[in-house]
Amino acid sequence: LDGVPRVWWVGPDSDAGTADALASLGAVPIMTLPIMAVPVDQASPAPVPAGLRITETTDVDEFVTAYARVSGIPEAGVPAAITRERSFAGDGTVVRLAGRLDDGRIVGTAVAWVSHSLLTLYYVGTQPEHRRQGIGAAMTRAALDLARERGVRTAALTSTAIGEPVYRNLGFRTVGTFQLLSF
Repeated sequence: LDGVPRVWWVGPDSDAGTADALASLGAVPIMTLPIMAVPVDQASPAPVPAGLRITETTDVDEFVTAYARVSGIPEAGVPAAITRERSFAGDGTVVRLAGRLDDGRIVGTAVAWVSHSLLTLYYVGTQPEHRRQGIGAAMTRAALDLARERGVRTAALTSTAIGEPVYRNLGFRTVGTFQLLSF
């Protein structure tokens, strides 16, 4: 796998010794990410900043382009990410939330995946020039509200360092970790 742009996620669901086995083959640790969870009914409130409207979106191209910028997906990788997003069933288990300003620009994103009575959050992010205004917290809270409306009791996500304080303030707690490795 030398030279293949691939990241291995090793966590609680991995076989014991996976990280060590990968390291013995030349994989190097990239980072460790906390796995965080919260009972939906115990999450703290988060106000929606003035001028922000959070709604479900079905425009996958626009949405992926917005979260790609925040998530570090290079422009060349956006078409593959769009294809992947389009492959998800249209049965309501995957909901894409877009936080838009009055001019229509997406400044915040969240993908809410409801499965097996669990809300898993992906691609929660705020465009860099709009950070520190409460958008990430509002996006997360909107997804938690959606989960509550659907009878979901628990929410989980994997956090980056920039998002961890936001999630902690909403009541999320670390329940495990993922170690990321690459060759």
